[in-house]
Amino acid sequence: MKLKGVGLAVIAGAALLCATLPAFSQLSVKITSGGPYKWTNSLKGGDGSTSYVGVYSALITSGKKTYATGFVCDDYNAVVTLNKPWNAKEVWASSLTVANVAADTKFGASIGVRGYAVVAALVEDIFQSKGGKDTIGATTYSVAELNSAIWFLTAGNTAKIGLDANAKSLLASLEALYGTNAAALAALASDTHLAILDVTPANAQYGQEGWIPVPEGGATALYLLLVLASCFGVMFFVPRKPVGVCQAL
Repeated sequence: MKLKGVGLAVIAGAALLCATLPAFSQLSVKITSGGPYKWTNSLKGGDGSTSYVGVYSALITSGKKTYATGFVCDDYNAVVTLNKPWNAKEVWASSLTVANVAADTKFGASIGVRGYAVVAALVEDIFQSKGGKDTIGATTYSVAELNSAIWFLTAGNTAKIGLDANAKSLLASLEALYGTNAAALAALASDTHLAILDVTPANAQYGQEGWIPVPEGGATALYLLLVLASCFGVMFFVPRKPVGVCQAL
């Protein structure tokens, strides 16, 4: 994603977003700050622009409640401005199917559940990274490599995104791992701690799709919280601390 304004976009803490169950809620999203990691799209085919990458900081408003959360952008071409909100719907990664992925996500019609399984794996690596790096298997990847791999995939594997050898190798490995719908769906079904914020309406001229962390167990965890609330009359949502930083400029 590209951000206009002073160093755009963001790190952060996980949000507990309370809404209707099981899968969707209407939200207002705005990016509030950017992090220290940068990536220059200067390899062969790249457009030469510099982007902030990693976990952005965002504020999510649901009803009268606002929460701080980490946010990973999966849309290189969208341009947003700091502190300018847009509307979005929350979609559990674990709720994606072959039947609904096109309607419930921005890139589902082009990359399908296989592509979203790959993006989910890369998003999780970004959230888990420390010091701008994450070690996967025997290889250490920079957050820039992880984020650029996401953007390359959602941009349609076009030459507009220049990937280095590390990012190309990781992306190829993940595409092979989730090379069937069955494998992709099994992986997504286990992603109960990730949610996608998809811009609404689908034809909106402003906003960008991204991913946020949610409590382990996803919708089930929220359901249990709601049950406890009905029993005791009180429910507390405690946002987690910021987990990283990144953005596109």
